[in-house]
Amino acid sequence: MSALRDTMDSMARVDFETPLVGRAREVNSLTEALDRAGRGEPGAVLVAGDAGVGKTRLLGELISRAVTRGATVLVGHCLDVGSVGLPYLPFTEALGPLITTSVPDDDSRPALGPRLGFSAVPTPGGELSQLQLFDGVASTLAKVGLDGDGPALLAIEDLHWADQSTRDLFAFLIGRLREERLLVVGSYRTDDLHRRHPLRPLIAQLSRLPVVERLDVGPFDADEMRRYLAALHGSPVDDVTVRRILDRSEGNAYYAQELLHAGSASTDNPLLPAPLVDVLLARLEQLSPTSQQVVRVASVAGRRVGHDLLARASALDSTELEAALREAITHQVLVAEEGERYAFRHALLAEAVYGDLLPGERVRLHATFAQLIDESIDSHEPLGSAAELAHHRLQSHDVPGALTASVRAAAEAESLRAPAEAWQHLEQVLQLWDAVDDAEERAGADIVRIGLRAAAMASRAGENARAAALAESAAARLDPAVDPQRAAAVAHKRALHLLGDDRPEQALEAALAALAFAAEAGDKPTAPSAWASATAARALSSMNREDEARRYAERALEEAIEIGSAGAEADALVTLAAMDSGEGSAPELLARARDLAQEAGDLPTEMRVSYNLAAERYDSGDVEGALRLLDAAVERSVATGLSWSPYGVELQSLQVVARFVAGDWAGSMTATRHAGRRPPDGMIARLSTVSLHVAVARGDPPALAMVRAMENEWYRDPMIAMISGGCGADLLRWREEPRAALELAERTLVYVEHSWPLFLGAIWLSALGLAAAGDLAEHGRLVRDESELTQALDAGERLLAYARNVAREGSPRGGVLGPEGRAWLLRAEAEYSRVAGASDVERWRRTIEEFGYGHRYEQARSRWRLAEALLAADQRDAAATEARAAHDVAVELGALPLQQAIEALARRGRLDVGIAAPTSPDGGLTAREREVLALLSEGLTNRQIGQRLYIAEKTASVHVSNILAKLGASGRTEAVTVAHRRGLLGTAAP
Repeated sequence: MSALRDTMDSMARVDFETPLVGRAREVNSLTEALDRAGRGEPGAVLVAGDAGVGKTRLLGELISRAVTRGATVLVGHCLDVGSVGLPYLPFTEALGPLITTSVPDDDSRPALGPRLGFSAVPTPGGELSQLQLFDGVASTLAKVGLDGDGPALLAIEDLHWADQSTRDLFAFLIGRLREERLLVVGSYRTDDLHRRHPLRPLIAQLSRLPVVERLDVGPFDADEMRRYLAALHGSPVDDVTVRRILDRSEGNAYYAQELLHAGSASTDNPLLPAPLVDVLLARLEQLSPTSQQVVRVASVAGRRVGHDLLARASALDSTELEAALREAITHQVLVAEEGERYAFRHALLAEAVYGDLLPGERVRLHATFAQLIDESIDSHEPLGSAAELAHHRLQSHDVPGALTASVRAAAEAESLRAPAEAWQHLEQVLQLWDAVDDAEERAGADIVRIGLRAAAMASRAGENARAAALAESAAARLDPAVDPQRAAAVAHKRALHLLGDDRPEQALEAALAALAFAAEAGDKPTAPSAWASATAARALSSMNREDEARRYAERALEEAIEIGSAGAEADALVTLAAMDSGEGSAPELLARARDLAQEAGDLPTEMRVSYNLAAERYDSGDVEGALRLLDAAVERSVATGLSWSPYGVELQSLQVVARFVAGDWAGSMTATRHAGRRPPDGMIARLSTVSLHVAVARGDPPALAMVRAMENEWYRDPMIAMISGGCGADLLRWREEPRAALELAERTLVYVEHSWPLFLGAIWLSALGLAAAGDLAEHGRLVRDESELTQALDAGERLLAYARNVAREGSPRGGVLGPEGRAWLLRAEAEYSRVAGASDVERWRRTIEEFGYGHRYEQARSRWRLAEALLAADQRDAAATEARAAHDVAVELGALPLQQAIEALARRGRLDVGIAAPTSPDGGLTAREREVLALLSEGLTNRQIGQRLYIAEKTASVHVSNILAKLGASGRTEAVTVAHRRGLLGTAAP
């Protein structure tokens, strides 16, 4: 018991010291209850949650807020001191300050007792009856709340350890609540409440009272965990680490903290940190020896184990086993699940118990599990799967048996559309191969075939780099002189996987080698030669060598038709369609390719066709049509296990972007979490990146941390760099940091240009950079900063020239722009007019028209800029019309930064747009401060301001300091800029 108490107390102390993140709902609920108590509406809140989820830290935040509200805070703790406990211990602790007469509460206040008019309160003992004691405590708390500066807060922690007397008094107090200025809060651990725990009936009884609210503190979700870990670490934590810690901790704050500090998220199976192991094993120590042994046996099976398998492995009779299991379930070490299975309450508990086994004990138990599963695996009711058998064979050092079981497990996983698991089993086969004399006979295939299967599964699982490495390893094991035809087939597979890993030069080399091997095998077309030509065409096309690409694609098409290879024919048609994008023939070619891919049962090619069909619709401006295709294709990719294949990811990414463009922002964010199985490490960054479109447009607080974290992932994919850099520049511009926004946009362009010269997406990036340059130029003119203005003009000219050049020469369509490209080029031109000093009304009108293909947010943003330009041209009615239309869309979409910018424009220009004014249109400035601000905008010094307003220079200085603080500005120049953008200068009255 003492070990459990020590470790749990350690958890509480650490929990209190950690940042409070992701608990806004819970904090607000507690604060509202406290405020109601201050108004004479008493209440009670029961805070429930597993150990380590953050209950103590949550109560700490409530106490802090209560103190600032003038509340009298009384805190007591229940302790685990045996089955009987110390009567009234938490109340004695909580009420202790009320009987202090000689020691003040702090240096400025007298003790609570004398201040409230009494020198003692009823305490346990003496001649009082229990009723008198209870009534005295209730009266005391009521008097504290009535006579104090604020309400009284009584917080009792760890009610699961409360004795019977404490529970009775706690229930009495809550049942007596009527009109007192009192809030009672009790916390308890749900994972300690077994079915017969004495607190259970009390919780049920209290929950029926109208004054009682139950507050369940659950585990963190992914976003909360990301912010929590960033707060602990002091900087953003990469998404891979976040996901691993979330998976292992299951959202528990304390477990996550320990894993982060111990660096236990760096690999998939690291050792648990010692303090965490102590906490987890403390619960096991409460069990009887027999129950402990059953739990240890269960840990060898993993997180879950079936009843029959556990019964046979433990070698106990049914009576002993049932008693041991009931005890483990009662103490919430195990939980019973449907299907006669048992699971550890937490995955880390299973890890800790397993890690505590002796080495010989592990091997023996794994061998037992393997034998039991092997004997039953072909029966109608097997005790385990082939994957479990492979695991137990390997852990029991049966290498040949592990290889055989791994081959079988891979086949099972592949049939279930689980490529990640199939790949991992095949990787294990390859690792064991050289240690097994009859490996080929056991596997039913040679190592080259196994290697290529592993590469295919790795590709489907999104592990493109590993797929390429496996294919290269398989190719290296073949001698082309012995079997050139097979060498051609393997070289083509190698080329395909290199292409999937975005290595087109090496893919082309491998494809040409495949063609050479095929030529050595004979003159007639073969499937390997047709596929090699198709893959060479894809590689050449991605390298912008389109004339050569077309020749190889046409050759592949001709050979595929001759030999009847529907898959190769479909692949060649997709390449030809992509090169003809924007022309009338492309949709017809793609439709034909889709039919052929489905006929061939070639799922990867089918995904490629589906992506190109959807992209063709999207590029033509048919966003809704693209979304219909995307939704169906993504659903199929999930069903077929291809969510994380190269084109499965492309489909999901385009789906996220298309929903954002269409204005379905909730659907866009949902799409980033669409696929059921967890993404591989390399794909997390890609999906996080495309989600930035919505996060930045909505003004989500975590967006800045996401942008910074994504910069560490640029190396993975130029698309990650382009999107996160562009969205980051947009975010910095909304944050009124135009210089930083401009620098990020230009740096991103340089990075992307290095990998993808003249990529059409750079027009979008250039336009965002020009928007930042426009803001910087406006700022320079406003504060008369010539160097800043010159920097903006120079950058604007560079960015516009680059955007125009990409539009003429860019890939993949050689300067043929679709609606989106034309809209962003016009946006770049319009933004440059701001840089040059005269926002062009007609350019903004044309930009709005081009974005009319379906981009609702950019249409609204362009209307805002048009309203600015119209206002500058003194066309006030037209400006008000555009501002109103833009504001309606911004409110509907939840685009808070844009909404606030439009409202600032309306204030600055005194536009009657029918918009309710924000709560503080004056920015919180006093009338005198607004006068000072107006003079500050004229560039006057403090002395000149004092002279103009007939006040002392020192007084003017104080007003300037107040203005800077209220506007969140670091200096006079920034204050003027912020005030201008918020429309505060338009309302100033010098």
